[in-house]
Amino acid sequence: MRAALECTRESSFEMWFQRLVDKNFEQKDSIMPRGDKSAYTEKQKRMAKHIEASYEDRGVTGDEAARRAWATVNATDHGGKKSGSGRGKATNRAPSKKGGRLEGAASSARSAVARSASAKKAAATRERHAANVKKQSAR
Repeated sequence: MRAALECTRESSFEMWFQRLVDKNFEQKDSIMPRGDKSAYTEKQKRMAKHIEASYEDRGVTGDEAARRAWATVNATDHGGKKSGSGRGKATNRAPSKKGGRLEGAASSARSAVARSASAKKAAATRERHAANVKKQSAR
């Protein structure tokens, strides 16, 4: 009797597990594949393209620039804006303004002597450029 009960338990567990696996497999087919941009509007795609170009101009690699660009678009617009993808959410401008708050972080990490030397070099360059402009205008 006990052996029959254990056999029934095992088979019911196997059936339950198989249903779980099948259910998860079916769900994976219906999930939007990673990298699919069909839920984004043209404006969002343009925005990501401009952000990506900006990162590449600053020396970030192409893949990382694209990743950061789409992360910024997602943070700003909360994902895609097309029908069925959660329309009507307010736009958050904070992610695109984040860089301005971090300005000066690199120079503050340097020593006072290094900052002073850099400032003196910049002042000398400005004087030299001003003198060159005066020479050219005197001609």
